[in-house]
Amino acid sequence: MSTFSAIYIQSDNEPVGELFQRLAADLKKQGYFFTLRYHQALRWVQIWVEEFENVVYYTKTLSSLWPEQQIVGLAAQTVVDALGYWQYCGGEPQRILVSGMREERTWEEVSGTEQSWEQKIFQGQTPTPGQTEPGFSHWEMHKIGQTLQLPGFGLPEGEAVWTAEIVTG
Repeated sequence: MSTFSAIYIQSDNEPVGELFQRLAADLKKQGYFFTLRYHQALRWVQIWVEEFENVVYYTKTLSSLWPEQQIVGLAAQTVVDALGYWQYCGGEPQRILVSGMREERTWEEVSGTEQSWEQKIFQGQTPTPGQTEPGFSHWEMHKIGQTLQLPGFGLPEGEAVWTAEIVTG
């Protein structure tokens, strides 16, 4: 079984390196134990979450710590084609997409404003709660990561390493 679970925080108003340092200090102060990474060419800081099932909790919690930031939680489990996408801005949920977490290959939660990338990823289909898909796979999750230009989805390209990586706590 392969799992992926991370939270991304977008750097719009400050250089990504400064955001990285501020987030690391805040998380350490709060007693959170996470691995943070960033690459200078991208606008996102990645917070790696070890517990797949807790990404939604941490995304909500961190959005209240940093309400001025755009925060995306992304979790996937390939064996059952489960995917969770949680987007917060201003401490409020903007878009939530959950498929296969409790019931395999079924949209369980769809709320908030549809995002521009969804048409491309879902090929013009709109996810609907209760709708069963033939298999929403980790490949769609990979496409989401690439479309949003999140680090860790083939970005940075090739063998480029993270600009910085730190473990808090």
